[in-house]
Amino acid sequence: MSESPAWVIASCAGSIALGTYIAGWRVIRALGKGLVEIDAPQGMASESASAAVILSSTDFGYSLSTTHMSAP
Repeated sequence: MSESPAWVIASCAGSIALGTYIAGWRVIRALGKGLVEIDAPQGMASESASAAVILSSTDFGYSLSTTHMSAP
């Protein structure tokens, strides 16, 4: 298996970081406020349930993405 050069990895990481720094607040605002209105207790319950599912799946040896699990 061939390995990518370090400059390619660094430039990709820098591009992702720059894009998040410049326009990430728009995405966060749209997803955080535009989709659903929840109160603090509901958010805590949602995040707790997500954490329980992620930790349980790790114990069973299943792989999953945390971005797919963190939804209210």
